[in-house]
Amino acid sequence: MNEERKKKLLLVGIACILIFAGCWLYGRYIDSRARADSRNALESVQQAERDNQSARHDINDATEQIKSAQSALDRGQANLDTATGRLEEMQGRADTDEALINDSQRLVEQSRADLAEAKRILDEIDQRNKGNGT
Repeated sequence: MNEERKKKLLLVGIACILIFAGCWLYGRYIDSRARADSRNALESVQQAERDNQSARHDINDATEQIKSAQSALDRGQANLDTATGRLEEMQGRADTDEALINDSQRLVEQSRADLAEAKRILDEIDQRNKGNGT
């Protein structure tokens, strides 16, 4: 029986060695997967940090562009206000000039009428003087 016992012990020993080797290989596999997952997670975190930095940079650029556009809009509005003021001033002058022109035209027409009246009166005087023989 001694021999049979040796065989059983040998089989149990081999089985233990195989189980230990299997557990060790499985542990190495799990460790390898964990390292790969950890590496992937680290790379993902680093990529997220780079993406966040890039997004912050883009937001800062956009903010500066918005400020620049607002400044240009403000300058444009100020120029438009100035132009509107000048246009209103010119319109006021044009209205005054139009009133002066209308007054001048009325005076010219009145002067022509007065001239025509004076001419008619002088013609009448000439006619009377011719009729009286003087």
